[in-house]
Amino acid sequence: MNYIVSVLLADEIAQHIGKKGSENGLAYYNGTYKDNRVVALSPSSIEEKFYAVPESMLLADAVVIGTSSIGKLFGELLVAASLAGKKVLLTHDGDASAMLKGVNMDVDYSDKFEIMEKVAALGKEGGQGPCRVDVDKIFPVTGVGTVALGFVTKGKVAVHDKLVLPSGAEVTVKSIQSNDVDVESADIGTRVGLALKGVKPEGIRKGDLLCAMRVPPASTITARLAKTDIEREELSEGNAYGFVANFSYTNATVVSAGEPASLRMERPIPMQEGDAFMLLRKREPRVFARGVVQSAK
Repeated sequence: MNYIVSVLLADEIAQHIGKKGSENGLAYYNGTYKDNRVVALSPSSIEEKFYAVPESMLLADAVVIGTSSIGKLFGELLVAASLAGKKVLLTHDGDASAMLKGVNMDVDYSDKFEIMEKVAALGKEGGQGPCRVDVDKIFPVTGVGTVALGFVTKGKVAVHDKLVLPSGAEVTVKSIQSNDVDVESADIGTRVGLALKGVKPEGIRKGDLLCAMRVPPASTITARLAKTDIEREELSEGNAYGFVANFSYTNATVVSAGEPASLRMERPIPMQEGDAFMLLRKREPRVFARGVVQSAK
């Protein structure tokens, strides 16, 4: 089984999970445990690129937060994790009991020696439906061509598959690597490197979705929203927020604050019904709300 873990304020745990790979706002650590593959996503610099926090949480099966410093940032990350609705694992370094009072979330504790077993115990269903790969990095390789790194988030990807970019360009998967090993196919949750035929590196970008059928960039969405209870703020028409979904980051303006709410993107990004996203504001706690896309166009 393949697991993805968001690791925050706990570099020692990320390094214990596996070998450090690529870095693009997030540092990726790839490891194995028994028959499971685990990828840790750790923001390279939370303060400089705070959007990497929701990027990691939205994709993850669990969130690990270090407790060596129980302060404002730790509290912010707890708020974000509670909105994400994921299993939360705290380290044993400090006492977070005061921060946890009144917070409704599934919390457990782990050190670096327990982490892989705790993650593997989460359990996970296999992927169903047509293929989708969320792309986070693209680069050229001499003798290979365009390589896209990302995660299989739906279905399965296989060598020779024909997939479609948001631009409408059709590509062919020439080869697949996972953990630096050539594979013929990859299931949901797998971090993959795809060698692609039919597109140059400049024809694909971070946040693109490689799918069996085209998912065009959306300028507006309707969505169900869950807001933080900290510093209550009403969602109002005209409010602007940072918007994070599927390795994409842009700004969004509230068009309608009803149920569902309607948001307009500053930059169109590819999204599907059911995709989760987070809204960011400038003041703390910066993660203001989590939403689920109902429609995108």
